[in-house]
Amino acid sequence: MTVSRLNSLLEDLGRSVGLAGLGADGKGYCRLEFDERTVVHMREKPNSDRLAMYSEVTDIGEDHFGPVCPLLLNWNLKPQKTCGGTLGLSSKTVVLSCEINLKSIDSSAFQFFLDEFVDNVEQLRESIREKITALEMERAKEGIIPDNPFLLGVRV
Repeated sequence: MTVSRLNSLLEDLGRSVGLAGLGADGKGYCRLEFDERTVVHMREKPNSDRLAMYSEVTDIGEDHFGPVCPLLLNWNLKPQKTCGGTLGLSSKTVVLSCEINLKSIDSSAFQFFLDEFVDNVEQLRESIREKITALEMERAKEGIIPDNPFLLGVRV
């Protein structure tokens, strides 16, 4: 039932943005890319009415992990910033993940939730970039130059 519910939600989303035929694959998976910056992965959880969603926010260099970690922990304390989900690290990649109940969400709520999720990923990415830029500027004042001063350790 949930794959057809997910496909119904995705079809409605597709119609609203001009992507006719948008839907999940036969295994209940869908990958959506927004503005060539943010990718959201969705997968129906087997034998449930739950949809797992996640997005890779950005990569963090080893030398930036310590200063960025408090920012991530602070975001994890604010459900509105994580859409009720969780921030985590997969190797050096910051990931935002959450689950929603497909039975209790209609198309407009799904589209609103997805929009909020993408906005939060992009806001967090920018917050991390600002934190790393400030750190690198401070290090530069101290005479420590990053390996690549143009990237400042952040992947976009």
